[in-house]
Amino acid sequence: MLNGKRVPKRKSYLACYYHYHHTACFKKRGLTKRNVLHELYHHIVACGLPSAEARGRRGEMSSTEEERQARMYSYSVVRKAKS
Repeated sequence: MLNGKRVPKRKSYLACYYHYHHTACFKKRGLTKRNVLHELYHHIVACGLPSAEARGRRGEMSSTEEERQARMYSYSVVRKAKS
């Protein structure tokens, strides 16, 4: 995790994941459980780690689909933690 200086300023991003460095960057405001889990999902997919949600999807998803899956993953984990 690095400081927010490497987070793109466009679209008011609060966090981003750099696949080529396997590094997630967060702004102070963006350091939330949901954002960390979202970027963790990108890391799981990029590294090809075995996971129920990411198994077999590396290289097969469009960026839009990967973003949707990452969003669903973070929401489901946070929802399970609250219950």
